[in-house]
Amino acid sequence: MFRRSQLTLNLIANFGGAIYTGLIGLMVAPLYIRLMGIEAYGLIGFYLTLQGSLQILDFGLSPTINRELARYSVQSDKATEARDLVRTLEAGYWLLGAVIGLVLTAIAPMIGSNWIRSDTLSSAVTITTIRLMGGLAFLQWPLSLYQGGLLGLQQQVRLNVILVVLSTLRNGGALLVLTFLSRDIRLFFVWQIVMAGLQVALTTISLWRALPASSEKPKINYNQLRSSWKFAAGMSGIAVSGLILTQLDKLMLSTMLSLKGFGYYTLAGVIASSLYMLIALVFNGVFPRLTALAAADDHNAVRRLYRQSTQLMAALIWPVTGVFVYFAPQLLGLWTGDAQTADQTAPIVRLLLVGTALNGMMHVPYALQLAHGWTSLNLRLNVMLIALLVPGLAFAVQYWGATGAAAVWAILNMFYVLLGVPLTHRRLLTGEAGRWFFRGLVVPLAGVLGVVVVVGAQLPSTAWPAWTMLLSAGVIGLMAFGAAVGLAPDLRRAALRPADWFLTWLQARKADRGT
Repeated sequence: MFRRSQLTLNLIANFGGAIYTGLIGLMVAPLYIRLMGIEAYGLIGFYLTLQGSLQILDFGLSPTINRELARYSVQSDKATEARDLVRTLEAGYWLLGAVIGLVLTAIAPMIGSNWIRSDTLSSAVTITTIRLMGGLAFLQWPLSLYQGGLLGLQQQVRLNVILVVLSTLRNGGALLVLTFLSRDIRLFFVWQIVMAGLQVALTTISLWRALPASSEKPKINYNQLRSSWKFAAGMSGIAVSGLILTQLDKLMLSTMLSLKGFGYYTLAGVIASSLYMLIALVFNGVFPRLTALAAADDHNAVRRLYRQSTQLMAALIWPVTGVFVYFAPQLLGLWTGDAQTADQTAPIVRLLLVGTALNGMMHVPYALQLAHGWTSLNLRLNVMLIALLVPGLAFAVQYWGATGAAAVWAILNMFYVLLGVPLTHRRLLTGEAGRWFFRGLVVPLAGVLGVVVVVGAQLPSTAWPAWTMLLSAGVIGLMAFGAAVGLAPDLRRAALRPADWFLTWLQARKADRGT
């Protein structure tokens, strides 16, 4: 059975991996812009948008394998079924990845000539870059399957080690290549292809080694999918509608704005999406545990873990959001070293961050839904939000450009929270909605805002040295985190037991070594 110490270790691993990969991503973005220019960085943003949009073809299978392997992990007689499921899904993933790569390569001239508008990059460079994107997409496509499998098997430590090492090589190596060889965007993508091949190889080997041993050779068996097809179908609908919600703004802006303007929006998106590093560490650590507890019908443990996870999510994401919203121009100026870029990006960042934080708060209720195999609620909510998104984006982008699109994202996620939380608790954890809003959202958020606004107002309005700005923002963020934890009763009680957690972990490690 999955131990509490394992959950703690998984959360620590997710936290360390998320912080590291998030920070290195933020650090290299302005360096890429300086080396290649904002238009080349816009092409990177186009690939990220394309990669996110293509996840529509995942059909909900990566979260399905996460859930199924989490269930198999507490059933010792399911080793053969687990290995057959992985073999069946990986065959389909590699085949689909090859199709995606070939299609992108074939339509590269059409995209480079008719979709992307560039003032400084030639059509030949753009077309070659898009073809390289096809090769990169082929190698990266199966990663979601293998990573989902490792998460379901509670192998967050192993997965995060791979992510940290490859993130360092991918970004650090790209900077070296661009600095000492050529500042060509094509060379950037060649390096990404090499690193993607290494990452998928390491992740594949790790998953197969983590799977329970079986005397039978794994085989393709589509009957394995029958028991989970309803869940997979629901996840497919959620994936499709969710990708429309998160990617439609970027797709519209990539053709409505110049490549330079889209580069600013991409830069703002990098900052806002870095919040998902913190969101994912809570979700990935909690979802398998909730699934195991739900399968065991341990309702009290589900409720306890749900409350702590909700308050932990709030304590992690709102201090970061509050500090960056308050100090957006100053932090962006330090980050990019360009006043114009900071001015253009600041209002977009603020709105995107608020929307992303609200979206993050819904991830724990979403994990609760999936742990019980309930996918229809999120699908219905997404469909409703899409119906609002399309006309909202068309209107907002026309009059306010990128800032309007960011505002639509914030408003939609406000509706998502207001509707999704009561509906979730009406069926699961009845009577918990009021507690979720008050203790999980309102009280921690009020504490964060109080610290950020009150302390921030005491700081001088004149220009600061870089180290003073960063130190002040960091101290305020820590104070806001302390306030959020202090005002979250379930999280506070858990936080007061670090010694028990540490001793339990040590005992578990000794037991593991003994076996």
